[in-house]
Amino acid sequence: MKNSLFKGFNLALVSLLGSASVTSASVWTNPPPSIEINDVTVYDQDEIGGDDVYLKIWQTKWGNKVKLLLETGVVTIAEGDSHDFFIPTLDFGPNVDDKILIEVWDQDGGLRGSDDLLYSLSYGPDSNALPSFIAGDPNWGNIDVEVCDRECHWQKFQEFQAQRNQPRQSTYLVSIDCSHAGITNEGTTNRITIEFWSGNTMAHSIFSDNFSDSACSSQNQTITYVSSQNISHAVLKTNGENAFFIDAMQISKNGQQIAQHDTNNFLGYCLSTDPSDATRTWKNYVDSCVSSREFSF
Repeated sequence: MKNSLFKGFNLALVSLLGSASVTSASVWTNPPPSIEINDVTVYDQDEIGGDDVYLKIWQTKWGNKVKLLLETGVVTIAEGDSHDFFIPTLDFGPNVDDKILIEVWDQDGGLRGSDDLLYSLSYGPDSNALPSFIAGDPNWGNIDVEVCDRECHWQKFQEFQAQRNQPRQSTYLVSIDCSHAGITNEGTTNRITIEFWSGNTMAHSIFSDNFSDSACSSQNQTITYVSSQNISHAVLKTNGENAFFIDAMQISKNGQQIAQHDTNNFLGYCLSTDPSDATRTWKNYVDSCVSSREFSF
C-alpha cells in the first residue's frame, strides 16, 4: 500500500510501502523490518550544472547516531533529474528503539567539512510510523523510500519460494543443415517431425512441411523448443518416400552447443520410407535411408 506524506512543503514527497499492521513474531521473527531507498530527485539546484549529492545512512538509538551503515559516492544531479543510488535493503536491527536516519548531503567544492545537509528523514521499525523531518531543507527535493515490515517480509519470502519452486525452463535449438555440395534435391515435400525425448519419455513433438529444396539451399533450418525437462535426445521422422538429406545437425541448450552431428560433406543422413533411395543418386553420400533417426544430446 502506498501513502503520500506532505509535511507542509509542496516539494517534499515520501512514498511508503508496507502493511498497516505488524504480524506476530511467531509468524516471522527474522529479518527485522527493513528499508529500501529508490530515486532521489532535485527540484531546486543551488549550483551551476547541478548539485553534487551523496547519502549518509545511520542507525540511531534514542536520537543518537550509533552506526554509519552506508555512505554513497557523489553524484551530480541537475534540476528536474532523478538518480537511483541502488541502496541495498537495510535492516533496522532487532531493537525496537533502533531507527534509520537518511541524510542527503550537498558536497561543496570537494570539502566535506563545508558540505550542506539538504534533507534528512528518520524512520522507526514500525511501518505505521510515518517518517519525520529532522533537519535540512525539505524544499530541496524528493526521496522515494520503501519500508517493509515483518508481514511484508513474509509475503516477499512466500513469493520468493513460489518462484524458486517453479521448474526451470531451458531453450533447445536444433539447427539442420540440409544442403550438400555434391548432390541435388536434398529437401523434401514430405512432413518432417522432430520428437524431443527425456530418457524414455517423449516430452514434445513438432512437425514441419517446409523442408523444401529452396529452403535447404538458402539457410539452415531451425526448430526451437522450451522445456522444464532435461532433454536427452531427439528423433527425426518422415512420413513419405520423398527422401530428405541431412548433412549436419547442431543442438544447443540455452545458447550453448551441446551436440554436433556433422558429416562435413561426406556421408550424410537420409530420411525416407523407401530404403531403395539410398541405392540411387545418393548412393555415394548415404549409407542407408530410414524413416526415423535418433540424435543424442
